[in-house]
Amino acid sequence: MSDILNMAKNHLRNNYLQSLTFPLSDHWRNKQEILYQQAMKLQDISEAIRWAQIYDNTTFNHRIGRSDSQLQNQIDLLEKRHKFVLQSSVIEESPLSILGVKTIGNKKFSNILGYHLEALLAITDRMQPENILEIGAGIGELARLFKILIPACKYTIADMPTALFFSEIYLRSHFKAEDITFIPIQYASQIKNNNFDIAISQGSIQEMPEDMVNSWCEVIARSAFSFLSINYPKTPIKLPNNWKMTYCDSSPELKTILDTTEVFEERFYVRS
Repeated sequence: MSDILNMAKNHLRNNYLQSLTFPLSDHWRNKQEILYQQAMKLQDISEAIRWAQIYDNTTFNHRIGRSDSQLQNQIDLLEKRHKFVLQSSVIEESPLSILGVKTIGNKKFSNILGYHLEALLAITDRMQPENILEIGAGIGELARLFKILIPACKYTIADMPTALFFSEIYLRSHFKAEDITFIPIQYASQIKNNNFDIAISQGSIQEMPEDMVNSWCEVIARSAFSFLSINYPKTPIKLPNNWKMTYCDSSPELKTILDTTEVFEERFYVRS
């Protein structure tokens, strides 16, 4: 496990300074030095994951302790909305997660697992992707779900090096991760014609300046066949004319499943 931590620290050291030249929102630019310094202080895997899952530390997710009834309501809405039954599935919370985790039936569950399940199921209801790109993955919790459900899938995460530090630790603690690629954002322009079955942004591009969103849309347009966006409704997604939005939802049901204070909009796009 110490090898995983040391490797992640080396990757962060090698990529951190270059990433600061990339356009970031004020929120994320102001957090970079804090995240970098904290990453270098961490001494073990469990400590790193626990620290990253605390919202006030990283703001990577909104992992919150919820009552059994609130979590059951989240599950009920997911099962109503998708072809999915939690108790008979292979999905549950990671054994490395502690904050906000409760046992519901025979499964470990949390509000953030419900949040990521919505993205997972919105895609797997439509396809079984073999090659996936996620833009801004937090600590990699959605990637873990895909690797459990579709073990042979190839997964690429493009993110800030300070975030990749935590997603690399988290995912390599669960899998050998030969099929998981971590791309620092300053190299995003090198993502070309990779034939991703799906690109995903869940709560990530909504936090970017518009010119950065446009750059990611260019990456998606040239390298993916479909795109799932779960972001704020006003997020300016501009894809070429050969891309069509086939689904759009910002219902109260979606807001409850995602367990967010803000309204999110789920959109599914397909390239023709």
